[in-house]
Amino acid sequence: MFSAWDIINSNRRIAPRHKVRLPASVSLVEKETDESLWPSILAYTRDVSLAGLALVVPTTRMGCHELSEGDHLLKIILAISHDVSIHLTARLMHCGVLSEDEAGAGYLIGAKIEELNAEDRILFDEFLGSLH
Repeated sequence: MFSAWDIINSNRRIAPRHKVRLPASVSLVEKETDESLWPSILAYTRDVSLAGLALVVPTTRMGCHELSEGDHLLKIILAISHDVSIHLTARLMHCGVLSEDEAGAGYLIGAKIEELNAEDRILFDEFLGSLH
């Protein structure tokens, strides 16, 4: 039997979200292919948190893959300033059409951060701390 604490701990949205628009490059990880050949698209963030981010993308198709189908790992390069970018690997958790009341056209994807090297984690944490 589950306790209320189990439900709270399983909520991936426990970390505070910060509404911020940052440019990003999103690539679909294809393990059997050289990284330079991974399909990629330009995107921007809608919000970010310690555990994940929501991105607006122009299409759900990357190469011959459909993001709304299957389990996908993404390589994301996030520009947190004009001079600083961080690289992270994230698991695609959600993919859907933007609501009509949101500005811009495209699709909303939600991604859970799975891998971030120590230096990029420090930069990301400092950036998030500056948003308070």
